[in-house]
Amino acid sequence: MEQVKTINSGILIKYLRDYFAGIADHHDGDEYYGEQFHIQLRPLDNTVHGTIALPRTEIVFVGELDVVEHQMHLYRMAFLSAGG
Repeated sequence: MEQVKTINSGILIKYLRDYFAGIADHHDGDEYYGEQFHIQLRPLDNTVHGTIALPRTEIVFVGELDVVEHQMHLYRMAFLSAGG
């Protein structure tokens, strides 16, 4: 059964676009398609904390549960930063 899961990301969208373009078979704008998945990038307004503006993008993963969870895991591992 098709699943839809989201991540609210603080990564700059240009890096997200590069990453998802690299793993997708093809894309149309901010929609990325693989054999068993569809991923959408939805830019949100920045979150402002004092003088710091933090980027936000909702990443929507669509596909079978195991494929969605695998793609979410790969995304997290690609952008995981240990110690800065």
